[in-house]
Amino acid sequence: MSYFSSPAPKLPAGYRLVRMETVDSTNAEARRRAKAGEPGPLWIWSARQSQGRGRGGREWVSHHGNLFASLLIGVNCPIRVAGQLALLAGVVSLAMLTMHGAAYLQLRTEGQISARAGQALRIAALVVILAFALAGVWIATGIDGYRITSMPPADSAFMPLAKAVERAPGAWLANYNAQPWMLIAPVLGFGGALLAILWSRTGRAGAAFIASAVSVAGIILTAGFSMFPFVVPSSSNPASSLTAWDAVSSHRTLQIMFWVVVVFLPIVLAYTAWVYHVLRGKITVEQVRAKPRSLY
Repeated sequence: MSYFSSPAPKLPAGYRLVRMETVDSTNAEARRRAKAGEPGPLWIWSARQSQGRGRGGREWVSHHGNLFASLLIGVNCPIRVAGQLALLAGVVSLAMLTMHGAAYLQLRTEGQISARAGQALRIAALVVILAFALAGVWIATGIDGYRITSMPPADSAFMPLAKAVERAPGAWLANYNAQPWMLIAPVLGFGGALLAILWSRTGRAGAAFIASAVSVAGIILTAGFSMFPFVVPSSSNPASSLTAWDAVSSHRTLQIMFWVVVVFLPIVLAYTAWVYHVLRGKITVEQVRAKPRSLY
């Protein structure tokens, strides 16, 4: 009797299944099919493996009766460009956090250190503006977004696959047309960085720090507003994406977490305020020399 005498399992739309009696390794088979041009998503399922291997090439014993399967997922663009947007997002994040850290350092120090921190702030803020703008243009013109075409009522409990999602050019920016007030987020992202440069140059370190914080908040909100209601988009099957409605916890869990927040959020805020109170003022060379151990 064949190992695969039972009917094939039901898969999400767009997924396919290849069932094999024996193979050297499902991972190796997936690699061979990918090199041959298989776009996926494709499940490769075998009853037996003779040379089981992991992604790192590590070998393991493959006893009959275990599950031997690999999922092949392709990308809808050349491999050489697949990670470029992620790299650009990393540049935005790194420059954004460098800008904010430098703003705080300029605020807390004096003399040459403060001047060097201000210079780093202005360079990082300029990179933030350029990279953030480039990412926006790229997403608007070169990357298809997702759009929900149908789904169960938002106030009901339903599985992620119960909705229908389509790819559409410029869909990641559709929320700004539907809700123009959301444009405040990218405006704050750009405006905060510009003001941080201006106020850092004029010696207003406190104002530059606040402007930097506003820029960070605006950039993060821009990402959230652009993706809403999607939380985790699926590149292999858009309908498998998680949204703010089908990824939410149960009503009981939300109730419990609400009261946890009510109790612990004031504690966290009080502790944070106390830390900033203790660390208030500027750090000078004299203070470091007077307390060489307690300041580290």
